[in-house]
Order: sequence, then C-alpha cells, then structure tokens
Amino acid sequence: MTAERIVVGMSGGVDSSVAAAILVREGYEVVGCFMRLGSPGETLDELTPLPACELPTLPQPAKPVKIGHQGCCSINDAADARLVAAELGIPFYVCNFKKDFGRIIDYFVDEYVAGRTPNPCVRCNDWLKFGKLHEYAKQIGADFVASGHYARVERTTPVDGEAGFRLLRGVDYSKDQSYVLFGVPRPQLPRMLLPIGGLEKSRVRELAREFGLPTFDKPDSQEICFVPDNDYAGLVERRRPAAAR
Repeated sequence: MTAERIVVGMSGGVDSSVAAAILVREGYEVVGCFMRLGSPGETLDELTPLPACELPTLPQPAKPVKIGHQGCCSINDAADARLVAAELGIPFYVCNFKKDFGRIIDYFVDEYVAGRTPNPCVRCNDWLKFGKLHEYAKQIGADFVASGHYARVERTTPVDGEAGFRLLRGVDYSKDQSYVLFGVPRPQLPRMLLPIGGLEKSRVRELAREFGLPTFDKPDSQEICFVPDNDYAGLVERRRPAAAR
C-alpha cells in the first residue's frame, strides 16, 4: 500500500523540524517545503537565486522592504531546513513566495494606517502556509499539508452522517498558536496536520535531540521578519508617506 504523501512547511526551526520527523517516523511520504520570502539585506525586488517551485503570484509591492536576519524566512533558516531534510532523508523544495509576501506587508501597513493592530502571522498562515502551500500540495498529489504549530485539529461527532473538523488549542497553553490559525478556511482543516499540537515544548526539544536534528537548540523566532528593527512607524512612513503627514 502506498503511503500518504504530506507536504510539511519547514521554517528551519525546531518545531517544524520535529513535525516532519514525527511524520517520517509514522511512515508517511514526507516532502519538505520552505517558503522563500526574502533574504537578509536583500529586498523583495532582488531575490538571491535559489531553486524554487513556481506558483501563481500576486503583483509586487511598489516599495522595497528588507528581510531581517532572524525570523522564519531568512536564507539561514532555509539552510537549516535543508539540513534537517537531509538528516531525515526526505525531498526538499523551496517555494518562491516573494511576490505574494508583498500582500502581507501591505495588509500590515494598511491596518496600522486604519488605526488597527495587525497580526501578519495570521495572514501568512491563511494566505500562504495553508493557502498557496495547499495549492502546491495539490500539484504534487499530496494528501495533506502539515506544519509545526502548537494547535490541534479534531474530528467532530458526525451530524447527519457527516463529520466535521474543528481547530483546538495546543496542549502546551504557553506556546499555543491556534489564534494565528483562525483564518484558515474550514474546508482546509481535513487536509491539515499539526503533529506537535499534542506535545509540550520541552518534549519537542527532547524529540529533536532524539531524532538527531541540527535545530534541537535553535532559539524560537520572535520578531516580525520584515520589521527586523521593530520600527513599525518607519515602515508605515516609507510605504504610505501620505498617511504619515
């Protein structure tokens, strides 16, 4: 019997690395995929060459935005994800979402201009990780898309003969990320796997050591990758100069 194929969004961090390792251990055909958004010091208009899978993209933003050295999308993270894939013996691809990422930056800026506090990770998840990445999964015949989020997907009690699915908090409440997944379209939930949602963070790091993954002691990402200096006002002023007057 052929194993089910799963695309795992690999950010180069310990969580997604362990998620991929767990799925490999369970016998799935795992395909690692890194979402390329940019590299340290380059802009969204100048992407350093790297193998990429081509997907439909949105128009590029008018103004260049630099990507930080830390976060979940730098070239260093891509290298870490590639090392993990090699350790696990799984194929690894890089999807060029550089142009699509401009939509998230524009959302971030426009929300601030409108007097609201945006969460770009929410939009990144529902537009890219469980949007564009699902499109790529379909193209290669994958059954599921998985990630290293601390959240869970549960099958609900059948109603009129048809079961549904719901999103739940991760077991580790201190690391829960269900709030950044609320925008994922409901029809995607049956094809969404969250292998570490039932684990504590400390156990995830233990598993990373047991699997021999090079990311076992990598610090968690904290900053917004396209605002590496945390100067939100400066970003808004550069992108929407009229709004800053």
